[in-house]
Amino acid sequence: MKLNDVFKDNMVLQRNEKISFFGENEKERTVRIEVSGRKVKDASLTKGTFKIIIPAQKTSWKETVSFYEDNELLLELKDVKFGEVWLAGGQSNMELPMTYDHEYKSLKRKRLPEGIFFYEVPKRYAPVMIDSSALDNQGKWYGCNTDTLALWPAVPFYFAAKLSEKIPDCPIGIVSCNYGGSNMLCWLPEEKIVNDEKLAEFYHIFEQKCSSVDMEKYKEELLGKASRKKNFLLKAGGEMYMKGRFPSFVSRNLWKNNQKPLESQKDYLPWDAMRPCGLYEYMFRNIEGFVFKGVIWYQGESEARSDRAPLYTYTMQLLVKTWREKLEKELPFITVVLPAFTCDIIDNGVLFPEIRRQQKELPEHIENLYSIEDYESGMPYNIHSPNKRPIGEKLVLSALENVYSGRRD
Repeated sequence: MKLNDVFKDNMVLQRNEKISFFGENEKERTVRIEVSGRKVKDASLTKGTFKIIIPAQKTSWKETVSFYEDNELLLELKDVKFGEVWLAGGQSNMELPMTYDHEYKSLKRKRLPEGIFFYEVPKRYAPVMIDSSALDNQGKWYGCNTDTLALWPAVPFYFAAKLSEKIPDCPIGIVSCNYGGSNMLCWLPEEKIVNDEKLAEFYHIFEQKCSSVDMEKYKEELLGKASRKKNFLLKAGGEMYMKGRFPSFVSRNLWKNNQKPLESQKDYLPWDAMRPCGLYEYMFRNIEGFVFKGVIWYQGESEARSDRAPLYTYTMQLLVKTWREKLEKELPFITVVLPAFTCDIIDNGVLFPEIRRQQKELPEHIENLYSIEDYESGMPYNIHSPNKRPIGEKLVLSALENVYSGRRD
């Protein structure tokens, strides 16, 4: 019997709601589930995938969840908490780690919130990964201290920290499921795209490109890339870019010759991270069935393309509907309206005003969806602003108003 990867020691489960445990089972068996020695469920499992639903649990900070067959302990989860759990999704501005936030060094000298925890869904997007070492710190539940602060994504950190203030004496959990540069099609299952008259074309272009790929040669090339040493200058330049230290005059000069809408990058290969459906298959599916209070969503930069911007609202409607179906709950969504941005070395903001317009109007088209606007943190020549506190805290204010209705219990 094996639980899905998200079920680990130190985890936070949603309080006051029925909880689903799911995974793989190698044979028929009857299991008994106990929470700190108290039986909460007997379940008969068949061979293959399984789901066990246990009754709602009240707020608690330190429980042990045990699974027994007869009196044999099959597996055990320690230091389990029951509190408020939110899913954080999107692209790089939701993913951006605290090491790039301008408050990171000062926060390390202060007392950090003790009641917040996060799990990062491993950023595995293909059967062969060219840099598997990047996954080493993922797939685990972390608390918050000076050693783990660097691992936290910044927006979820500020969201969790503020929510912990507003809902005291309650563990706050974040499941971070995002990927830099991802468009919405990455996060949708194949059947939702190929059966959609407006979106199927994007998948067919990808499928046609893949049909001419020699997979053995392609795999060999990917493995070859993994063995090469990283270029020091390229790595250093990437660090400067992510920390907002890339010379702005480069972007300003680029802007002079780059004032037309960008087109989509359509030539995705079979295992590219940004291909349609890839992140859904390899990341989101790992948390299907997990119980959340709601979703915070920060994404849209990759939709600012000439062929995708007109479909932003339509695609977002499909994504919200699909995620709610897969998570089996009419979850509230709180989305971030993109901040100010002109251009940087790889992007421009020509279509950002159109994306912003649609993002502001999303609540008119999607029930139980709310949006927050970010005027403080935008930067004209850096798409990754290192000032994420205003966004995280505004998301909390929206959650308190629209999801918790002022309640703190």
